[in-house]
Amino acid sequence: MLDVVRVVALLAVAIVTIAWLGGLFRADTVVEPEAVDYEAVARGPQVDSGFALLVPARLPDGWRATSARWGAADRHWHIGILTAEQEYVGVEQSRLDAQAAQETYAPGATEAGAVQVSGRPWVRLVDEQTGAVALLDEQPEYTVVVTGSAPETTLAVLAETLAPVPPR
Repeated sequence: MLDVVRVVALLAVAIVTIAWLGGLFRADTVVEPEAVDYEAVARGPQVDSGFALLVPARLPDGWRATSARWGAADRHWHIGILTAEQEYVGVEQSRLDAQAAQETYAPGATEAGAVQVSGRPWVRLVDEQTGAVALLDEQPEYTVVVTGSAPETTLAVLAETLAPVPPR
């Protein structure tokens, strides 16, 4: 019985030592998402989208696009952006009408007036539970929603830069 206790004690010491050594050599690295060329992604599907895909004409210093994708099945264009403060801003553009876009991209939000973006009114959507704000613009061919964890002023800054993807 004494041999069993010794073996168990030795195994426990070995396991604790290995875990401790592993902790010494572990690097707590932060993985930054890679930047994405949203204009290059937008140029591919633009021919069959049926509407001009909107992209930021420029991103402010320190901002980077981390995702861009075209969903051909649902005709949905998405760009995900991180600001310099690591806040998220998303651009969602589709053929959905304003009501369907609101339910899809800003669920739980209700209309709370309008905000002027580039001289035109955009619908301001607010989720009363979370305080999250989204901005919605309905055009004849598409609806665009700018949403995210960033403050409303940041969303408006990005919305002002949206323009049809430039030609190659």
